[in-house]
Amino acid sequence: MGDKMLAERLKKLRKEKSLSQKVFAGIMKLSPSTIAMYETSQRDPDTTTLQNIADFFEVSVDYLLGRTDVRNLYTVDEHNTEFNELIHEYKTPKQKELEDKKLYIFDMILQTLIDDGTLKEEFEINDETEKLILKRVEKIVKMYHFIYNRVGGR
Repeated sequence: MGDKMLAERLKKLRKEKSLSQKVFAGIMKLSPSTIAMYETSQRDPDTTTLQNIADFFEVSVDYLLGRTDVRNLYTVDEHNTEFNELIHEYKTPKQKELEDKKLYIFDMILQTLIDDGTLKEEFEINDETEKLILKRVEKIVKMYHFIYNRVGGR
């Protein structure tokens, strides 16, 4: 059985960045089911994975394990990654809502790529994956353009 504090903090940190389990799993090069098991205390990460998770969220391993409530003793600026800068630029509730919708759409595209066998469950986000995602988005845009022109009479 896993560490309950680790499970709670991992889930909280992931949600703070508005990441789904699937997207976070891709970033960490793990399966979504592994992330789910970490977040439900069914499994604990190995030490290397634990450190990678801590580095990604810019917190200490001690914070993840519940040994301290200080996220990171050594980080002065919590917004020093490009990802955090992008996420934190959305300040209004409407902008946050739009960003959440974009992440939801991205998750749905990733899930369809997994469901149809284009991507494996344990996919990595790399140049090849990016091309597959862009290709799928292009198909969706073409489909909606066709429907819009047919139905909308434009």
